[in-house]
Amino acid sequence: MLQVQDIRKKASRKYADFLRAVVLGEAFFPLEIKGSKGKSTTPLEQLFPALQHLLAHSKQQQGIGYQVELKSRQTRHSGAMSLPKRIYFENEGDYVAFLNKKKEVEQFKQQVQQTDTSLPQLVDFIVAHPLKLVKELNHWADILTVAKYFLAHPKPKCYLRELPIEIHTKFIERHKGIISEVLDFILPASHYFAQEKQFEKRYGLRYDEPLIRFRILDVNSLSSFPNFVKDIALPISPFQQLQVQAQRIFIIENKQTFLAFPSVANSLAIWGKGFAVELLKSVTWLEDKQLYFWGDLDVQGFQMLHQLRVYFPQTNSLLMDKQTYQLFQHYAGKGTLNKIEQLSTLTETEQALFDLLRQQPDSSRLEQEHIPQAHLLQQLGELG
Repeated sequence: MLQVQDIRKKASRKYADFLRAVVLGEAFFPLEIKGSKGKSTTPLEQLFPALQHLLAHSKQQQGIGYQVELKSRQTRHSGAMSLPKRIYFENEGDYVAFLNKKKEVEQFKQQVQQTDTSLPQLVDFIVAHPLKLVKELNHWADILTVAKYFLAHPKPKCYLRELPIEIHTKFIERHKGIISEVLDFILPASHYFAQEKQFEKRYGLRYDEPLIRFRILDVNSLSSFPNFVKDIALPISPFQQLQVQAQRIFIIENKQTFLAFPSVANSLAIWGKGFAVELLKSVTWLEDKQLYFWGDLDVQGFQMLHQLRVYFPQTNSLLMDKQTYQLFQHYAGKGTLNKIEQLSTLTETEQALFDLLRQQPDSSRLEQEHIPQAHLLQQLGELG
């Protein structure tokens, strides 16, 4: 036999469907609460007190809530007994009062009406996700304000704090999740960048861009800065727009080797910062340059080389060869290995060294800093 707590759980599971019916103006009542199929497992001696408890909390006794329709049934040991035939909510008032959601439903209806008035295309979103509106009832008006702005001003190219809207932009920072769902629902495909995950990038806002740090290795390599400026860090956007005369670009994994990299004619050096080489994939002027990548002689170093070659196939490796490794192998230590066995962009000799490093874990990492500057200068001399 169903008990009050069972009815509450089953009624709560119908809440989203009820809200959906409210939006669509569909009939939802009477709402029947069905019990479990099969014969009741409640012992006979417990049936009467259970029935009394059920009836005591029903609309018949409380004036509101669920109704219990009884039917006389013949039992083996107790003769005729009145047992529940049907339990149901007759109308909306009974249902929401039982769930203690009267105020919430009133607010829900008000926000649905407001949405239909100011942003009607969003009503379908509420139909699909009514509980998301319930969760944001106190913030929905502000969410509508944000959504209307982005609909009227796509890809605004300013920082969040610069948006000329009536609400504090801290609100957007705190509610990016639901705002993003709403914007994706209402914005035309041309109004945002669907492939981007970060909120600012996705909706065409400015953001705190990562910095690219680089060094001018030859005064004739870059005319955008005074001659005394050699070490520069720029956000990725202006870095993409540089007019670079240098033909050779050295991309260097570790900071100290980047800082100590010598002057080289017609060249720039970029600090790759490990797997931050991914940032360079959008720098189109690198496509026409001679690229050299110098990373640690370890599994991760070759992975970075491979990653860079995916973006720029012309990339050469620098001091990432077996001869260099053998010369300074006594400095090698234990590295971090992984399950990757093949990197498709490596040359045959690079793959052979990659395999060697994987096979000897105790000496699988030779850091750049252990390669003497004289050896680097010799290698650069051979490059001309």
